[in-house]
Amino acid sequence: MAPPVTIQTKEELDILEKVNRKNRKDDTKKSAKPKKYSITQYECFDNDKGQIECFPFKRIFQQVGEYRREITDETTNM
Repeated sequence: MAPPVTIQTKEELDILEKVNRKNRKDDTKKSAKPKKYSITQYECFDNDKGQIECFPFKRIFQQVGEYRREITDETTNM
């Protein structure tokens, strides 16, 4: 199971980014850019034939400084 991730709105991340930028000695736009990460997880079920069927789904995360949030939405795994 993935570790718990704090859920924050875009506005909250924008505020955190501004605070982090002020606190950094090296104030460059490159270091303030959000990083994106993804993982693939599998949801598995027993089917009627006694077999296990697994379906992959992707989770996408964004990190700004030390703050991370999941940005996966309903269109990601369609």
